[in-house]
Amino acid sequence: MIFITTSLITFKVKDAFTFFGVDDYNVVVRDPNGSVLNYKPGNSIFKFQVSKKGKYEFEFYANNYHPLKTYFIIDDSTNLDVDILLSSKTFKLEEVNLMPDEVLIEGYVSDNSSLKPLSNVKIKVGNLITFTNEKGYFSIKLLTFNPYEDESLREYKVIADRKDIYFSKPGYKDYVLKNVLIVPGRKIMRISLEKGQGSIISEYKHGLVDRKPYEYIIKDGLNSTESGIYQREKLEKIKNDNTINETDVIPLPFFDPPGSIRVGTNCSCTSCSNVSVMSLENYVATGLDDEWIASWNAQSLRAGSLAYRAYGSWHVLNPISNNYDICSTTCCQVWNSDQYQSTMNAAIYTSGFAISPSSNSVARAEYSAENNGLVGQLNCVNSCPCGDGYAGSPCTGWPCISDNVCSGQACFGHGRGMCQWGTYRWGNSGKFWDWMAIHYYSPKGWHISTPMGFTNLSANPTNIQPSQTFTIYASIYSGAQHSHNQIMLGASLYDGANWISDPPNDVKINVTPGNGTYQRQFTTPNNIAAKCYDLVVMIWFDIDENNKINSPADLPIDKITKTNYICVSAVKQNEVSIGNLKFYIKGSKLVLIGYGKVNLYSTDGKVIISDEIKGKKELNLKKGVYILKSEKIIKVILIP
Repeated sequence: MIFITTSLITFKVKDAFTFFGVDDYNVVVRDPNGSVLNYKPGNSIFKFQVSKKGKYEFEFYANNYHPLKTYFIIDDSTNLDVDILLSSKTFKLEEVNLMPDEVLIEGYVSDNSSLKPLSNVKIKVGNLITFTNEKGYFSIKLLTFNPYEDESLREYKVIADRKDIYFSKPGYKDYVLKNVLIVPGRKIMRISLEKGQGSIISEYKHGLVDRKPYEYIIKDGLNSTESGIYQREKLEKIKNDNTINETDVIPLPFFDPPGSIRVGTNCSCTSCSNVSVMSLENYVATGLDDEWIASWNAQSLRAGSLAYRAYGSWHVLNPISNNYDICSTTCCQVWNSDQYQSTMNAAIYTSGFAISPSSNSVARAEYSAENNGLVGQLNCVNSCPCGDGYAGSPCTGWPCISDNVCSGQACFGHGRGMCQWGTYRWGNSGKFWDWMAIHYYSPKGWHISTPMGFTNLSANPTNIQPSQTFTIYASIYSGAQHSHNQIMLGASLYDGANWISDPPNDVKINVTPGNGTYQRQFTTPNNIAAKCYDLVVMIWFDIDENNKINSPADLPIDKITKTNYICVSAVKQNEVSIGNLKFYIKGSKLVLIGYGKVNLYSTDGKVIISDEIKGKKELNLKKGVYILKSEKIIKVILIP
């Protein structure tokens, strides 16, 4: 008798914002032999059953949603429940106006089996009660406060508003989410209820507030290197010098972020029984509020999004299990399906940017709640702290750095990488998100990584005169899921010794995902020397959002150079402009310079020449009067 063992993956395909089921989608499966199978299930639940072991790749496609690709490794006993969270291409969450201490809790409740919206679900928060409407939506407002550290003892303790939230409907099991961290802002929840009797109780965990010291998993990264220190010094020169010297501009290391991440859920520490697959950006947007305090300033949240994204990306490349990349508990990086609008905005703002030790790689960007080296009574797992006012852990490869905004705070964490409370304090002190990332990670030789960079550069015309304007065409690739509208396109000419810039023509561009070409103008000064110049074009993140490229605020992302590309000719005394062209008379010669269509007529209307000028053209003419026409502009000229 032969027994054939089969494995089953049950996919629930959901809208990533509401968690309601998506019924109209296609699935492309590539099996271990490379054979391609196509499915159109017709409902939101797709059961995939196979007997062959090995790696299976899945691609989910639905109209108006971003495609989602993932994989699973099937063995003899693989039975998985997987949520596929598809991100809408067009969804945009409008801002709401709230009082400083007010929180709007809203969300969607669905049936766990059908994934359809549930109406008339009772939601209770404290003494407040509301019900879902026919679309499964609910909202409720209440007053709360910002979490703060209790400084009465030299130990780490956060005072925060924690509330139990109850969901109930006849015919369904009650669902209780206990100790939910409530902070000012807009909180969006996704809840599913199971049919039956009784109740399900779930304990809410927040990484910064609830992580235990033993849950800080120690894993050393790269050691500091001379090149890393050198790069840090050069970058600090740029960031602290009001004069930008393009020679010192260091392109950020490029890292194309992974498109998706497999998050283990229903976990005991790192052992998980369920999986949620989503885009990396949705992971950051929905998870950042589970590690950072969502009511903190925007600069802190943006800095945190880089660390959260890098940590998740690293685990995509180094998964902790065959069938999920990272766990969702305090043993890894906390992820819950709820989110705040503030952290979602931060994730979109920095989309694709992370932390990297070098190009085409990503760092396991560690962070902990309080990295200050003041050892208190409990909870410091840093075996070699740097002392009060300093962060770092030299015995694990992290140099000591001054972090004076955290002076007096008891250590809680490992001292490596970003200090979470430090970002909050630095943000309140006026520092920007990129400064914080550089501050905490550059001592390790790590830097901010960029998902975008130049792929090509051209200009027209390339042979020009003083005071002439030419157009630059810059091709840029972006691996970010979202567009970036705070990118400045700058340009300079360089002759090997001197730089010529044109700040009035610096332009802000909206860099969209994928490949695109962007343009700006460049006008040469009237006293520019006649020679050929390198064309150097740069993209910058407009950190201070003033629509200018200025140091020390803005972040240089990438640059591209074409050597000896723009050639400037000397000015002629009797030179005259006509449209995009210039001309002058030299003896019996008419000299035309530039690019454009030109017609030359005799006084009786006879066409002498009709031509497209490309650069420079000389015409030998007989003595007499002529009519020169270009772009509807007419000039009468005399050949003596």
